[in-house]
Amino acid sequence: MKRRLMLTLCLALVGCGESLESKRNRATSQVNVLADQLSEKIGPDGYFVRVADVEEIDPWGNKLTVKYERHGPRETLTVRSNGQDGLPLTKDDIAARYHLDSDQAREALHMDLQKRVEEYGKAVTRGLTKGVFDAAKEAFKK
Repeated sequence: MKRRLMLTLCLALVGCGESLESKRNRATSQVNVLADQLSEKIGPDGYFVRVADVEEIDPWGNKLTVKYERHGPRETLTVRSNGQDGLPLTKDDIAARYHLDSDQAREALHMDLQKRVEEYGKAVTRGLTKGVFDAAKEAFKK
């Protein structure tokens, strides 16, 4: 009788850990909350304000990762838990993505392009002017 009670107690203690489904639910919540918080931070240039590192730890003891990708005026923010296996980009990962396509970013890109075109025009003008003066010098030397 005492043996059965001890065996039952041992089996009950072994099965008392958090279930995989519960851990996935908690990780999903963590990822979504962090992604939501970071997506609200938009800088004056119209893009997400970047964070270098986050201290959030998923239920498996791994840090959450944050990634930003720009494609013209569009930017994507991805927050990821590497899941139970701890390896990135596998099928057990939990990720949240936010896309930003702002007029501010378009305007910033337009202004940058306009500035580059003006600088290029000035450089071409300086080169042509220098070339004309050099040619005039050579002509007067002869």
